[in-house]
Amino acid sequence: MKAKVLFFVLLLLPTFWSTSYGQFFADLETGIVFSSPYNQVRAPGKTGTQIDLTKDLQLQKAWFYRVRLGYTLGKRHKISLLAAPLSVKSDGTLDKNVSYNGELYQQGKNTEGTFMFDTYRFTYAYEIIHSNRFRLGVGATALLRNASVRLQNPTTNTAYDNRGIVPLLHYDLWWNPTRRLLILSEADGSYANAGQAFDVFAGIGYRFTPIISAKAGYRVIQGGTRGDNVYISSWLDFASVGLTIDWRQKEDK
Repeated sequence: MKAKVLFFVLLLLPTFWSTSYGQFFADLETGIVFSSPYNQVRAPGKTGTQIDLTKDLQLQKAWFYRVRLGYTLGKRHKISLLAAPLSVKSDGTLDKNVSYNGELYQQGKNTEGTFMFDTYRFTYAYEIIHSNRFRLGVGATALLRNASVRLQNPTTNTAYDNRGIVPLLHYDLWWNPTRRLLILSEADGSYANAGQAFDVFAGIGYRFTPIISAKAGYRVIQGGTRGDNVYISSWLDFASVGLTIDWRQKEDK
């Protein structure tokens, strides 16, 4: 329901925004989480039982959405805010006893796992290449993470919560090889000994008007943390579609 409301808000933005707001842009993306090669978790990180939420349990298809609002300063400097909530569920019958976050989940019981990874991001990017046909921006993202991995069965229910701020590198690519076709890519990512986080999109777009375009593509989120309290290693595959409104495109044409 929230995604539908946001979709219609984006559709109506051109009606309410005049050309005096020519530097704003907005992007709505939605789709499904269709695959996960692995989603491993242990809590505590050294003594807990490792469980893979996609192999020891069965991944359930999940819808997602994300919304980005941004502003361009001049032609090359961009700032944006992104809200990207995510919750993926798995369920099944455990074939082993699992010690997780101080609780024991017994073999043979139906168990549900919930992997939540809500992120809120502030991004600054500078377009090192800027033209009407091709743009390449590089910069940095501050990611606020609200994450949780929960296991529950009829008798036991516990979750390991993890919150924090993570600095990431950023790039975005926009290529308009023909009048209507767009080639698109973007990523946030970083790697350290304690963990890593990567969020990468690649896809194509179609320009309905100079300022309104649609997109479709593949997104992957890969990340994890390695510590005494928790170990997580996750890979999620997304099929996504989206709508972009960028008033700057009108100015550049």
